[in-house]
Amino acid sequence: MLKSYELIKKIKDNVLLVKNFKDEQLIVKVYPKNNNEYSTIYLHEIKALEKLFHPNVVKIERSEEDEDYYYLLFKFIQGETIYSAFRNLNNDKEKYRFLKTINKILDALNYIHLNNYTHNDIKPNNIIVNYNKEPFILDFGTATISNTITKSVSELSLWYASPEQKNNLDVDLRSDFYSLGITIIETLVEEQLFHKFIENKISIEKLIDSIAFFADGKNEELINILKQMTYEDRSHRFDNAKEIITRINNILSFFNFENEYELNLSETVKNQLIEDYNKYPWDILEFINEKLNNEIKYIEYGKDKEDRKQVKICTKDLVFYCGIKSNDHFYVVGYSQRVPDSIKQNGHILEDKFILSEGHPLSKYNSTDELINKLIRLDKKETKEKEERKEKKDFLTKTVKQLKIERAILDKKNISLYAFTKDIKKAKKEFTAKVINQSNIKIRKEHLKSTIEEKLVHKLFDDGFIDDPNNQDLLKLLNSLIENFFFENNKNDIAKKLSIIQKKEQEVVKNILISKYEEIKSNMKKLEFNASLLFFMYPEYLIKQKEEDKFFEQNDDVIVEGVNKKNKFTQKCYIQNINIIKKEINLKHDNEISKIPDEIKISFDYARNSGVLNKQEYSINDLKSNNTIIDNLLGKISNPNSLAPKREIPKIDIDTLINKRLDENQKEAVEKALSLEMGEYLVIQGPPGTGKTTVITEIIQQILKRNKLAKILVTSQSNQAVDNVLEKICENENKIVRFGNDKSKFSNTALKYHEESVFYSYLQEIKKRLESDNTNYFLKGEKLDSLHKKWKSTILQGDDELKTLLFKKIRVIFGTLVGISSWQDFRSIEFDYIIVDEAGRATLPELMIPLRKAKKFILVGDHQQLPPIVDNTVLSKMTDYNKKDLETTLFEELYKKIEHNDFKHFLKYNYRSHSSIAKLYSEVFYDGNIETKDDLVREHQLDFEKKVYLYSTSNIEDKFDKQIGTGKINDANKKVIIKILEELQLNATKCDKYKSVGIITPYLVQRDNLRSSIGQLKSKFDKLDIAINSVDAFQGSDRDIIIYDMVRSQSDSKVNIDFIADEKRLNVALSRTKELLFLVGDVKFIYSCNVKEGDNPFKKIIELINQNKDYYEIKEVIYE
Repeated sequence: MLKSYELIKKIKDNVLLVKNFKDEQLIVKVYPKNNNEYSTIYLHEIKALEKLFHPNVVKIERSEEDEDYYYLLFKFIQGETIYSAFRNLNNDKEKYRFLKTINKILDALNYIHLNNYTHNDIKPNNIIVNYNKEPFILDFGTATISNTITKSVSELSLWYASPEQKNNLDVDLRSDFYSLGITIIETLVEEQLFHKFIENKISIEKLIDSIAFFADGKNEELINILKQMTYEDRSHRFDNAKEIITRINNILSFFNFENEYELNLSETVKNQLIEDYNKYPWDILEFINEKLNNEIKYIEYGKDKEDRKQVKICTKDLVFYCGIKSNDHFYVVGYSQRVPDSIKQNGHILEDKFILSEGHPLSKYNSTDELINKLIRLDKKETKEKEERKEKKDFLTKTVKQLKIERAILDKKNISLYAFTKDIKKAKKEFTAKVINQSNIKIRKEHLKSTIEEKLVHKLFDDGFIDDPNNQDLLKLLNSLIENFFFENNKNDIAKKLSIIQKKEQEVVKNILISKYEEIKSNMKKLEFNASLLFFMYPEYLIKQKEEDKFFEQNDDVIVEGVNKKNKFTQKCYIQNINIIKKEINLKHDNEISKIPDEIKISFDYARNSGVLNKQEYSINDLKSNNTIIDNLLGKISNPNSLAPKREIPKIDIDTLINKRLDENQKEAVEKALSLEMGEYLVIQGPPGTGKTTVITEIIQQILKRNKLAKILVTSQSNQAVDNVLEKICENENKIVRFGNDKSKFSNTALKYHEESVFYSYLQEIKKRLESDNTNYFLKGEKLDSLHKKWKSTILQGDDELKTLLFKKIRVIFGTLVGISSWQDFRSIEFDYIIVDEAGRATLPELMIPLRKAKKFILVGDHQQLPPIVDNTVLSKMTDYNKKDLETTLFEELYKKIEHNDFKHFLKYNYRSHSSIAKLYSEVFYDGNIETKDDLVREHQLDFEKKVYLYSTSNIEDKFDKQIGTGKINDANKKVIIKILEELQLNATKCDKYKSVGIITPYLVQRDNLRSSIGQLKSKFDKLDIAINSVDAFQGSDRDIIIYDMVRSQSDSKVNIDFIADEKRLNVALSRTKELLFLVGDVKFIYSCNVKEGDNPFKKIIELINQNKDYYEIKEVIYE
């Protein structure tokens, strides 16, 4: 290694001063590899120094090694020890600088301590002060690890070492305060006095009392600080460095001077100022001084055109350009009354004073380096804060953190509960389980007394309860004993054990236990009985605790098993509702169940949930490690503007379109998709009803038409979205296949193309061909004929290899983002195109599962509609992120970042709603960019004059909502909605029309409230097909008529309405209708409410409805 460097001098046996080929001086620390202690020191110091970045901790430049040695290379700090630098403190300025330097050292120590490290060898030689009085801590890490290994103080300087270090005790951050305190004391006292302290001739207290830093009472404060830093008993020392910094700052406040910097004017600048401000020569300095020190000052440090250091100082109407000729003043070389905006943007506002001088400099103020260093630190801080803000919003950083939290939550959910079944409803495929106290029948880690696991296993063996004490997992063993009816199988051994504990005869104990056991009819009670026995028999090993039971959450997937081993019952369910107070769980199942056992064990389906999370984790790891078909995919989605804009996008001749009804905007989207090259992607935003599926279908058909070998994957988070495209494509293309495990979520058409159906049809076709094929393709002979028959038989068996060959030839493949990975050959496939529908709802890990395999991809979605669902538990643990951050998807990030329209597109024509309805949600949510063509007919043909009605309940008495659980209901709104339905029914009957009606409400309890009341009146509404649901359930669908229930109404308009005022949810609700829209709610209340972030969207909606009376109307509800 040293061949690359020139040795300047040997400082210690393992410390060298060298220079490289650039003549840069470096310190090299050498650690032999054959010395385990030094190897450990090396590895520790590497780890510590690479982790820590502080301006006052010496930075490792790099590390190297050869066969015999490790080498650490540090920047060489030109300077002197803190003792030498501040040995002569002759004036207040020097004392001030000394205390400021100590605070910088303390700040560095605080940083080290906050990162769970200590220095352990603070002394003058390990604190170098450069010529700008900037301190640097050296040798961090070495002493810590050395002392840990050797338990020796031989390498420490005894007079700087803390008492605990001298006595080979554990150290902590207070040990560093002691050493720094001694270092400060040595600098401030007479040399001969310090030698007496080293020789134990005077105490540390007397040494400190001899300090005369100040001539007045301020000296006592410094003495008290040093005494508290160096107490023998560390419990009396400061608890952290910040406390010491605060105390020293109190001393600094006693100094009567501020930071003042001299600006020495050139003759040219002075004359220019006199002329511009029309002042006398003797007045100009005072005038400019007053401007500089009474107005806001922006100060920026940088380089001039000649690459020389330069400081710019500006007020609102002047700027000084200052060079640095000396350490004690700035030289003003230029001046202007035109202040560049860049100085105000990049500069820092400082309170420091500037003193103007002319001719010979005064040279009595703060050094120029102090100001420059301050500006450099502020620049670094600002840069770091910008990077941190960027990192906070960075989708990959956010995703990695979120996945870690989801993994931790998932691991915590991995529990089992025991319960009795009740309220079994076979028709609804649901039942309720009453959970018993888990801690009575399940032994966990916290029940074990510390360090006894192996002893208890051997005790169970000695007592005859297990056959083999070796390689046993104690918790599994104990819970296995409980579940296998411990007492029933081991009566004699248990009676023998308990007879000793209770000092009764074995037979008497046995009879008592058998009597109790025979009374127990429930398997569950037997489990509790067994657990209680174990706690009673082994109190020296097990401790029963009073604790809260862990519980499941709504929508968790679980596995239900019978407790009785003879009844082999297993069923997958999901949790519909929970009541933690009653300890009741309502479970739903998809399959028919003839009989559910009375006693069940409910276990979280960890394998299923973990499997999905595993796939997401692998996808992100592949993205980070560039294990993707598109080279540097991470870079391309992080910086989408790195994609080179195209000179020209080839146009498609209208005659070559498959769907001739495509509008010019949709056609342009198809053209952009077809122009993509390897490694490129397109992001298409499609608002409601603008024909996303139509565009996707045309893109696929055009690709297949142009490239007979192209392989396309169509995917989405939603099964419905995947099947919508499949149903369009299968009309013209039969070489398609649909992958996915849960066929219950497939459409009927998609089921025909499920992988099993496609493969079965393929086998049947081959079978017919082979069975009718009697040709002998081989030479005559029995052996060859036998081989031919065997070959035909193998093919007919339909093995995985044949399946692989088949699916590799299929051109269009369908599957959900996660579900597609269930295809056994997915990892080995590359796709020419991957098209993701509803990409605005997909998270980055979900997207990356397929996108790793893409040569080009197209994301289609709308970030103004429903975002991904954010788990509240995850959100609570995602510090530095809010809900909006977690709802922001890659789709939204890309669409907003992309500058070149070649790689993004907005579908602008509405084909769903009447133009006046589309205009309403276009103005509120899409900046008015959605248009409707004149030929779109969306007339309801009922006796309603308007297209949008807002029914206001503001003037009725019973308008307020009520809290039900975590939701809200509003009976007044319900009455209004029923009135609207009655009016619709009357109109539909009169006009002989049949209308589909969607009633959308933000709250599930209000949904159920509406369903209950309207369901009883169903026979009255024979002309209406009524669906009542939440916003989420309606995304992707539409109705002739929509009634939106706002629910919220209170007397206080300061209440939080953020949930219903969520723009994306509201957009989905209003854009589901084709012909007629009703909104119901307390208009005055909703209009006057504010939201935490942004504007209340209801305000704009209400204002637009009020303004456009041709199509919209506000109707006041009045009950007599």
